[in-house]
Amino acid sequence: MTAADLELPESGAVLADLALWDMRIDAATSGEEVDALFEETPLLPGVIVMDGERIAALLARRTFYDLTNRSFSRQVFLRHPISLLVESLPPAEPAVVPSQLSIEAALDAALARASGHVYDPLIVDSGDALHLLEIEVLMRAAAAALTAANREKDWLLGELQRTGT
Repeated sequence: MTAADLELPESGAVLADLALWDMRIDAATSGEEVDALFEETPLLPGVIVMDGERIAALLARRTFYDLTNRSFSRQVFLRHPISLLVESLPPAEPAVVPSQLSIEAALDAALARASGHVYDPLIVDSGDALHLLEIEVLMRAAAAALTAANREKDWLLGELQRTGT
């Protein structure tokens, strides 16, 4: 599945209407297991690292590979729990948004993050589970919603002109 293959919702859609990833791992998971997970699932945008019931971090695919591709980092990070890699990251609270949030509001939240994290996935909280939302999917949904809104506006303007109102 690619983002281009997704059927995008109409305007007024919320995050729960989009394709979400269910990918949580325990902080004790080895770096090798995370590496294998990314290798096996090429479209996976990241993982939610959990410390018990608490979110320890959002680990974006790009961040994982940026860190593990440095000199000697693969040997260090892949042989140890992923929590070691997470601890090496600058402290940051991952963006967690409710699943009933509008696509437009979620895009605003994503864009409000620090510039180095704008394209990281969002964590979507459905109340009983946490999911990942790939930013490309969110952007495509926002574009589809904008297109639908513009079509509706054009139709309404046409109706006003046709009726002379």
